[in-house]
Amino acid sequence: MISHINGIVILANSLDGTISVMTQGGVGYCIFVGVRSSSSIQIGQSISLFIEAIVKEDSFNLYGFKNYEQQVMFNSLLKVSGVGAKVAINVLDNFSVQEITQAIIEENAAMFQKIGGLGEKVSTRIVAELKKEPAKNAKILALTKVGKANGSVAIEHMKSVISEEIPQESISATISVQDVTSALVNLGFEYNRSFAIASKVVKTSSTIEEAIMEALRRIND
Repeated sequence: MISHINGIVILANSLDGTISVMTQGGVGYCIFVGVRSSSSIQIGQSISLFIEAIVKEDSFNLYGFKNYEQQVMFNSLLKVSGVGAKVAINVLDNFSVQEITQAIIEENAAMFQKIGGLGEKVSTRIVAELKKEPAKNAKILALTKVGKANGSVAIEHMKSVISEEIPQESISATISVQDVTSALVNLGFEYNRSFAIASKVVKTSSTIEEAIMEALRRIND
């Protein structure tokens, strides 16, 4: 299974949102990244992408993401009936993971209607069916080690930084402030605000999912 590709861009197609990447081994891959992204990428540019491979009876397509957070959200969007891979990649091409997360929490279906191929019915379904996904995704991101292959800071490194700043006696026996803070940071929220909220919600939550969901509710208060 292809999980990551690193190479040089040799073609960028802004009509269908694909790029072709040539690896050091001399193998070229066609990858869907979205129209906006493909338009901004330069030929000859070095690029590193997380990859989601979707295999069907008559096709084998690769979808690329600049970070693991995007890939996790992509898979969440695919769970919604009526949202295919090309629509999901376009959503991520136009909105950040943080913006998508906030739209789901705030039940802002109108935001998704700005994407071609998404009408009112499917946009409303995204919000209705993904209400629990922000907390699930945040937990995945908090508990996953991600290296620097794509130029982003490793989640595990973020945990160590947070750990140094939090007295051990302030950490819940069952839910750690580190995990909740990391989860919020990796969804795109500012560190200091995430830390402050995480420190509060772990005291009243019984599970990490509950803590993350409560933190997401409070993040913009």
